[in-house]
Amino acid sequence: MKQVIKNIMLMLFALAFISGCDKPLPTELVSVDNGISDELEIELIAQDTEDELYHNGFDTTGIAHNPTAYSNFITASGVKTSGLLQPIHASIATAIFFDKSNPIHTPGGRLLGFVTRTPGVVRFNNHQAQRVPYVISFRDHGMVRDTTLGMRYVLSFRNGNPHNQFEFEYGSSVNFKLEPLIGTAVEFQIPTPQEITGSVTLSGSRENKNLRARLNWNKADTAGIEIIIGVLDKRKNASLPLYRIRTRDDGELIVPFRLLAEIPKDKFSRLIFTFIRKFEFNRTGGNVEYHILSQSLHTIFVDIP
Repeated sequence: MKQVIKNIMLMLFALAFISGCDKPLPTELVSVDNGISDELEIELIAQDTEDELYHNGFDTTGIAHNPTAYSNFITASGVKTSGLLQPIHASIATAIFFDKSNPIHTPGGRLLGFVTRTPGVVRFNNHQAQRVPYVISFRDHGMVRDTTLGMRYVLSFRNGNPHNQFEFEYGSSVNFKLEPLIGTAVEFQIPTPQEITGSVTLSGSRENKNLRARLNWNKADTAGIEIIIGVLDKRKNASLPLYRIRTRDDGELIVPFRLLAEIPKDKFSRLIFTFIRKFEFNRTGGNVEYHILSQSLHTIFVDIP
């Protein structure tokens, strides 16, 4: 159970980057008419389910559309999960500062990213973030390797942890403060979206080619939401995001059958649906631009019928 929770938390860190970074992979617009009229933007995340790059939980060169597109990247997320023996409620905040003059390449010459900087002390809501290694994975001559680009700042809290009281407040704001080693402190508020709470109802089956997933959530007055559809790999006990769907924040969606039809039940034991409501914008402080991602996530695990 501890390992499952570890993988879920890694996926939550991944989703914090998935929903707000760089250019998307090829997308298509699909018109759905199954009792609910909606226009969806569907993006394929994992093009190869056998590629181990997608199984390490967080990979900036794969599923997490490289956040190195920005020089300074800050996230604040409220996350929760359902469908497990132990539900998870967590608050996660991160800050990564890249040195664009110091690129890192694979032995074959492919750009992996940039070395990170640690310019000082980072605080969220007056709680000091910890410096932790920023590790990414890449494939080199058929082998999956890890490399560390430096350090990033992370502050996280999960229900039951008495040592950290940082809390993501929905429909409010999170205070960000950078106290540099040299120069003036940078401080600003990060607005947070209303909490999103979803539900998943499955009907039919893959064998009968009529598997349907009806998704419902508490709608809000936002431009739209994102839904990540993934699976749980029973062999590696790891989460694999497959698709990202962008749709209106109107509270209801029927997932097109063909997105679920080809998922092999012998390899994947559970479906994973993550509902994401977010704010994404740039903020300038001290003549430096910061890319901000503030989001509410609700992840639901269901058995594949």
